[in-house]
Amino acid sequence: MKDDELYDLVTVKRARGGIVRREHLTGKEISVKSQFRIESGDFLISKRQIVHGACALVPPEFAGSIVSNEYAVLEANNAIDSLYLAYLSHTPYFQQTCFHSSIGVHIEKMIFKLDRWFRWEFNIPPLSEQKKIAEILSTWDAAIETTEKLLANAEAQKRALMQQLLTGQRRLKGFGNQLWTTRRLGDCCVGKGSYGANAPAIEYNGSDPRYLRITDILENGTLSQTGRVAVPRHLAEGCFLAPGEIVFARSGATVGKTYLHQSSEELAYAGYLIKFRPRLDVMDPNFLSHFVRSDQYNKWVKNTLRAGAQPNINAVEYSDLKVPCPSIEEQRAICLLLNEFDRQTALHIQDREALTLEKAGLMQQFLTGKRRVTV
Repeated sequence: MKDDELYDLVTVKRARGGIVRREHLTGKEISVKSQFRIESGDFLISKRQIVHGACALVPPEFAGSIVSNEYAVLEANNAIDSLYLAYLSHTPYFQQTCFHSSIGVHIEKMIFKLDRWFRWEFNIPPLSEQKKIAEILSTWDAAIETTEKLLANAEAQKRALMQQLLTGQRRLKGFGNQLWTTRRLGDCCVGKGSYGANAPAIEYNGSDPRYLRITDILENGTLSQTGRVAVPRHLAEGCFLAPGEIVFARSGATVGKTYLHQSSEELAYAGYLIKFRPRLDVMDPNFLSHFVRSDQYNKWVKNTLRAGAQPNINAVEYSDLKVPCPSIEEQRAICLLLNEFDRQTALHIQDREALTLEKAGLMQQFLTGKRRVTV
């Protein structure tokens, strides 16, 4: 290692999250001099993080980077295809072999032993079949990547449109002469913001109402359909959500996150959420839902957060949120346009999830030998 030469240091993310560049340093700045140069097609295993799934195939853009001896660097021979190995690393059996080849009493301090791992047996098809399997799975990866790009493009277009429409910079045809006002959220709602139930969750049973918690709200403002829980009906009195009501997260890392209830599903909301009921003569609930996903709202949340053990915004502070108020008719016209972007985004998400599920099914069949590939 030369002191005046620049080196790219990389690291492998947990949960098979791939390789990322960590630092760009001169040899003089690198304290640990025992480094290894990696090439495209090498397979990296983090000796300290493999129990958390930290392994990855080196892509071409990271060829020539270096890693320390904290990594095992594997080079495929004529018995195994490197891309097939990368897909194989996603199987439960592969992860189990890595775990059982590591030593230590605490999971965060376990060290992977390569010599132990080499003793494990794997059911590997012939090289030609490996390459064909990798080619098929790569096709699904390419389709997923294309869908993710379409999704990102749709989201970026909507953000740009929201910036124009929700600030009045761009007016829709027929509304250009109408003045906008700005009002406090509290003045646009019926009553005050109300806190949810202070009750423990129970297993979802279909008879008691679903219990809405902060963690159930996704980034796009919809609800997760996994991990549902319920709350005893008698403990949820006064904490039910009606269609058109919106809740705001008041504490924790997700403070500011919102959910607008638009279905007939019976929901009771938890104590870390604050409910507001928009006045329909002043504020269209859907317009408010779009506004609270805007850059303008996110900036307000950041500026309003009170520092402490946990970030927090209370009901009084949410009531002081300044909300743009065009006429109800213009609000609804804006929502129609933004809702179309949401519809496109939802379709892209559905496509991505379907492709991901199909790929998982193929991997389960191909990588276990349950389904063979004809070459």
